[in-house]
Amino acid sequence: MRTQLTDCLLALLVLLGLLALLSPLPVLGIGHVYTGVGGGGRELLDITSVTVDVEIDERVARTRTDQVFTNRANRQVEGIYEFTLPEGAIITDLVLWIGDKRVQGLILEKEEARQTYDAIVRRNVDPALVEQVTQTKFRLSIFPFPAGGSRRVEFEYMQILDARHGAMEYTFPLAPETEQPLQMELFVLRAQVRSQHAFTATTSGLPQLTEVERPDEYTASVFYGNEQLSPQADFTLAIRQTDQQIRPTMLSFAPRGDDPFGYYALWLPPLTQLTDADPLPRSLTFVIDISSSMQRGKLQAVKGALNAAVEDLQENDLFNIVVFTHKAEAWADEPLPATADNKTAASAFINRQDALGVSNFEAGLSQALQQVFPQGRQNHVVFLTDGWPTIGETEPEALKELAHQWSGGQARLFTVGVGDDLDRAFLTGLAEDNSGEAHFLSAEGDIEVALRALFLAFTFPVFVPQDLAFAGLDIHDVHPRGVEVLSAGEELFQVGRYLVGGPFTLTLSGQVQEDQLELEFPLELAQADTSRALLPRLWAHQKVQALEDQIARFGTQNELLDNILALGLDYRLVTRRTSLFAPDDGVEVNPRPRNVGGTPTAVGDDRPTNRWLGRDFFLQDGVWIDQAYQPGMPRELYEARPDQPAELAAFAELGQAMVVVAQKRAYEIRPGLQVSRPVLGQNAPNPFNASTTIAFQIPHGLAGTDIYLRIYNLAGQLVRVLQPETRQAGEHRITWDGRDSQYREAASGVYIYRLEAGEWAVHQRMLLLR
Repeated sequence: MRTQLTDCLLALLVLLGLLALLSPLPVLGIGHVYTGVGGGGRELLDITSVTVDVEIDERVARTRTDQVFTNRANRQVEGIYEFTLPEGAIITDLVLWIGDKRVQGLILEKEEARQTYDAIVRRNVDPALVEQVTQTKFRLSIFPFPAGGSRRVEFEYMQILDARHGAMEYTFPLAPETEQPLQMELFVLRAQVRSQHAFTATTSGLPQLTEVERPDEYTASVFYGNEQLSPQADFTLAIRQTDQQIRPTMLSFAPRGDDPFGYYALWLPPLTQLTDADPLPRSLTFVIDISSSMQRGKLQAVKGALNAAVEDLQENDLFNIVVFTHKAEAWADEPLPATADNKTAASAFINRQDALGVSNFEAGLSQALQQVFPQGRQNHVVFLTDGWPTIGETEPEALKELAHQWSGGQARLFTVGVGDDLDRAFLTGLAEDNSGEAHFLSAEGDIEVALRALFLAFTFPVFVPQDLAFAGLDIHDVHPRGVEVLSAGEELFQVGRYLVGGPFTLTLSGQVQEDQLELEFPLELAQADTSRALLPRLWAHQKVQALEDQIARFGTQNELLDNILALGLDYRLVTRRTSLFAPDDGVEVNPRPRNVGGTPTAVGDDRPTNRWLGRDFFLQDGVWIDQAYQPGMPRELYEARPDQPAELAAFAELGQAMVVVAQKRAYEIRPGLQVSRPVLGQNAPNPFNASTTIAFQIPHGLAGTDIYLRIYNLAGQLVRVLQPETRQAGEHRITWDGRDSQYREAASGVYIYRLEAGEWAVHQRMLLLR
């Protein structure tokens, strides 16, 4: 019974993007565990063993990992497990082992799970907690890691593999993203592949001991095992279709007694009418954000990608480059031929750019879309950014309207977002409104690959779909609902539901340039087969994404949120309304340790303790307090000023809320404090009903600059602008009363609050519940 959960362990709880964003270390794709010990602050624990089981059924891949981590230190520590999922992946299971107990996650409504969590904390039992750091990164706190002891974690996820020209790749991340080498005492990987189409399978990234068995041309079995492995590269399984006649792929899950609807997933193959066509003369304009946020390697990666793209151009292609900060600068007034001299001049223009200043989307888009486009060509504009607009027109809807007016249908607009601090809804809408596509990259190294893929897609004509008919079958809830265009080598993907299975003819009709095209494919939907149990969850995930898109484009509505909640509960999905929760009777995950010596304090000795950089700390109200701290000691905020002790810098790098004693004075260290930019805290309370308080810090370098706090809804519409009473450095607080600029009560939903100080802008999310 759920009423008994307060007596249980809350082992797994996933908090989605409504909570404060975290600032983790760079993570291994495989996942890693770190703790706050050692001379360098955060120290990785050893990955003792990893077992990976992969099943690939056509384009659907399911990955399950079983990992053991070991604490080599001579003290008990708290481990923080972080792992990264591929873009668009779906968590299907998460398990924490407590001794020999296997604690498996259940899906509950988020608020119920949070209330249970709070109740357990009040009972002095620390639960394990899983938080979503970004859309693809997750964090699980594991208590405790005994000295010399190990903990075991399993998780499973499902993903759709992208295929182009009949080829796709499955990747399991193994390459370390930290300086500490990855050494495993045992690593086992098993993969099973099956397809309706004949294929070849090759592997890379692991030593040549990898075994690939081929019982027939439609299946493959991969095995690798090693008792001592220090991987240097990701494991990749490349699959290439070899059928002479390219056919559609249809997977289906038949209706059952308790559900009259079945589920299907459909992939239509790349159209030979596109890839066999004559290449088109191309016209490309690259629009690149070079504001200060593009520092630290991003701009260098973009320069490399642009230089490679320009070098690949043919002489009959046209191209241009626009860069923008607070203003825009174009390499040329209009797209020019890709002659050797023009390529050399463009490369010099690219290489002399520096990342400085603020970001003016309006200036960059205006410069690119209002140039004179050549007639008789498909004109493509690629807009790349890693952030938000900070000056000029910043309203997303207004920017999209301006871009549509400037383009006038003359050019297709493609957007590329780099990193996690992005308005994804805006970039997606901007591309879709101008017959393009949105692409999102999590790593700087992906930029060149993504731009080259876009460049290749612009080489051939596009197919404009008009209808996809199922020969009278009763089809429901199709996602995605429509596709603007299909590029050469691209598959058409669709999921949906159906009432009655059996054979049928699928008809695809559309247009390639001036030619009308109609294709027919004989297919069949299952009438009794329910073996592909992942299909219902795949359909539900796509439907949740469609609902999220509606919220992002048109604002939060209770009906949409209720639909997301129902889908999460019915199909066991992690969503903004549902969480993973794993009760386990009678197990105390984080027993309260004794105080580790030091000066007793007024709060008592029965507190969680940890050791940071050779000092002992106890946890009080979410803040790690130096054991040397005594009540009444002088106290100030650490801001990395020259007059403050240099030894505090190492503690600040830990990213923890701390009070550290140095030179007989207590210094308060805030998580994520950076002296060059403002720090924006999570509002409290959150969620809130009537009003909430937002805390932020202004460093000395930004004292006296204009400071604004802007509040947006998820449709990107400005709701309210707040301004603090002072512009001095230090901590400030602003209260929002939940009303818009006309002092009307704002509706329930998620809001983005954005702090602007000088050239810097940072943002967080909050939840208003009426």
